[in-house]
Amino acid sequence: MMNHDIRTRRQCACSEREYLAHARNPASARDHAHEQQIPSSTATTQVGLSFLSFPLFSEAGVSLAAMASNRQDAAQRAEHQSSAADSRLFQMKEHCNQSFLVMNQLRREGQLCDISFRVGNETLSAHRIVVASVSPYLRAMFTCGMRESSLAEIELKDIEPRAMAALIDYAYTGEVMVTIDNVQDLLPAAGILQLRELKAACCAFLSDHMDTTNCLGIKQFADLHSCPELLKKANRFIIRKFVEVVKHEEFLHLPHGVLKELLYNDHLHVESEEQVFLAFIRWVNHDLSKRATNAYQLFEAIRFNLLAKTFWENVFLKEPLFQQNGECKAFMKGYLSGMSPESYVVKPRSPIEAIYTVGGRNSHRCLPTGERYVAEDNRWEELPPMKQVRTAVAVGALDGKLYAVGGECETKFAHEGTLYLSSVEYYDPIHNEWSSLREMKHPRSFTAVAVMGSKSIAACQGQWRVE
Repeated sequence: MMNHDIRTRRQCACSEREYLAHARNPASARDHAHEQQIPSSTATTQVGLSFLSFPLFSEAGVSLAAMASNRQDAAQRAEHQSSAADSRLFQMKEHCNQSFLVMNQLRREGQLCDISFRVGNETLSAHRIVVASVSPYLRAMFTCGMRESSLAEIELKDIEPRAMAALIDYAYTGEVMVTIDNVQDLLPAAGILQLRELKAACCAFLSDHMDTTNCLGIKQFADLHSCPELLKKANRFIIRKFVEVVKHEEFLHLPHGVLKELLYNDHLHVESEEQVFLAFIRWVNHDLSKRATNAYQLFEAIRFNLLAKTFWENVFLKEPLFQQNGECKAFMKGYLSGMSPESYVVKPRSPIEAIYTVGGRNSHRCLPTGERYVAEDNRWEELPPMKQVRTAVAVGALDGKLYAVGGECETKFAHEGTLYLSSVEYYDPIHNEWSSLREMKHPRSFTAVAVMGSKSIAACQGQWRVE
């Protein structure tokens, strides 16, 4: 028994040596195994131990290779973890703001400045790198080999000193205060220096502050400084508010060409052609001695067939212009005799078309409000509220006004049911207001209206309840 255990241990040791030899050189290990003469009983014991203790020779090389690869991967991971543990990214959150704050302080103290701008009678210092980073115009001037790139002082024309000072501050701080007093200086300066965002902000400021007293000036300003969107908004505003615009002082100083463009516009919002003629005469009479000479070009813009006969007799023919301008006088004689071609061709002015929605209800209550969709602008505008809350209301357009007829609304107390309406009101788009008319004889809701010609409107059918 003891001898058998000794042989078994020797055989195990032999098997281990063979395994290692096979791992180093599988071919030589196999040759060595064939040369040995081992009894069958011993060989059986050896093979049994080999299967229990070690992998097959064919798999041993693969297993060792995998182990080596795993050790290498583990080493790389450990190295990466060690590297990550030894480094850390630090970011200064206020770095940009703090840097520009310091540079601006240096500029104010006159330190490290390398460029001066002569604007009018003032000289303003700055750092090239800062102003060039904001202004494409200055960046090109400093980096494209222009003569100014080597100069320590540059003269800038067509920019006001206070505007340039504000723009230099803007380059360092990213902020500028736009006001009524400085916007007309800031916008041109921003355009010259190609500060697009600031120029757009100035245009938006002017658009927000546009009214009937300044819209004509904004129109000319936008045209002069290439602001197409602002110009478009100003033109639309003037067309819609024409009757109010011509009452202000700004209209009297309008250039001849701008007034001509306005009077020939087909979409002026006016109640009658008389308002166009009165605006024309008011402008001419403001400086009759100078303006009478070229008045005929404006005079032709009047659509005479739309003027009432009484207006001709009481106002038109009594104006001094027709005594001083021969062309206007000859035109009037031909028109009155029916011989002028212009007397047969006339195109009525048609305001810009829009879609209106009036009254109705939401999930909680009936509404007095309305909206207008202007196709040209692709936007909805809020209307002033009606005098009466209405739903199931009939609406019709007549003579440039929008009529809201009847409808219904809730009563103050729920148990009283629905209140049917006999009231009628109309919306005037020129004055942007609702006015009441005489009530119908019967309250009506879910009714229909029909416009008959240009003078009458009828309400038909519908539901009603006589109180």
